[in-house]
Amino acid sequence: MVFGHLAAGSLGQQFLFRRADLPFCMIAAFGPDWIDKPLKLLFGLPGHGIAHSLCGAALFLGTFAWACRRFSLPACWPFVAALFWALHLLCDMVKPAVLLWPVLGSFPVYAHTTAEAAWNFYAARPLSAMAWCDLTLVALAVAARLTALPRRAAMAHGRL
Repeated sequence: MVFGHLAAGSLGQQFLFRRADLPFCMIAAFGPDWIDKPLKLLFGLPGHGIAHSLCGAALFLGTFAWACRRFSLPACWPFVAALFWALHLLCDMVKPAVLLWPVLGSFPVYAHTTAEAAWNFYAARPLSAMAWCDLTLVALAVAARLTALPRRAAMAHGRL
């Protein structure tokens, strides 16, 4: 759901979190992947690992909220990050064994790489229902941005 996460970040910023910048929302939409994908590449851990679990989410989001307060970052950022983190887990359809780690045991092991999984997600024929949802989300995000352009232009010229 690479493109779907980007679309969720764009739509979330445009309709829910206008005080949060678009780049922050786009980065926040990938929250768990910023942690789990490098761990997978460097150490061979699962791509849906600790950051895709509720335990890991609490740890990382708590640390992020502390850092925002400590370094006087925008007050809305922890809330925005938490909502995008939850949306990310929902869009990834995280398996219960991962989501409830360590309660349900260890993480499942997958034989494919992240690149193979992404290729199979977008190139498999017929496309899965999740791939269609992903592409629909992208289409909605693009349409929302395109329809907002004339309105922003009119506002900039004092017509609205």
